[in-house]
Amino acid sequence: MQVSDDLLKTYLDAYEVTPFDALKFLISEANYGGRVTDEIDRRVLSSYLNQFYCQEAVSVPNFPLSTIPIYHIPDDGNLQTHREFIQTWPIIDRPEAFGQHTNADIASQLSASKLMLVTIASLQPKATSSKGGLTQEETVMNIATDLLQQVSNLFQIYLLFVSEHPKFSDSSDKSLPGPRTVGSCRYTTTEVWRPISTAYCFISRNRALQHLT
Repeated sequence: MQVSDDLLKTYLDAYEVTPFDALKFLISEANYGGRVTDEIDRRVLSSYLNQFYCQEAVSVPNFPLSTIPIYHIPDDGNLQTHREFIQTWPIIDRPEAFGQHTNADIASQLSASKLMLVTIASLQPKATSSKGGLTQEETVMNIATDLLQQVSNLFQIYLLFVSEHPKFSDSSDKSLPGPRTVGSCRYTTTEVWRPISTAYCFISRNRALQHLT
């Protein structure tokens, strides 16, 4: 957007007769050529450029921008007058402001309503899929329990260290691992479930936020 704006300013200032054909090609094919890939979207972009990038836009006073009279190019003025002009526009634009049919508003409202309902449904507690089925929480708990059963029993770091380095078994060096340093590679099901549950809630929250945005 910024590149296209700078390009328009440069062409309007540098040429006595603005080369609109070259300007439209640079914007549609160079600036947006790699971003707008759908053929229908490219046609819409070309239609907008053909409508607004023309000699009449700079020569006709209050050149209309849509079939709604309020949307037009304002008279020359300072920043404040242009801000005041923009504030006269409605907060919610009608489809005609973008050259679209009135029914386009219906499709937009249906899409927004569907997104809202999907988001609300995603925030609800998960119910069982069928009679006798398991909830997602129960499924995750079963997986955590199965993983826990595959973990070996408790072991002591000190005993492992001494078995590898017998000469340090009677050492009084406090920097060495001793009986006080006991490590465990086995946890209770609750301890395994807690980080999994936290991660699960975090992922569900992010999915809900993605629907909202």
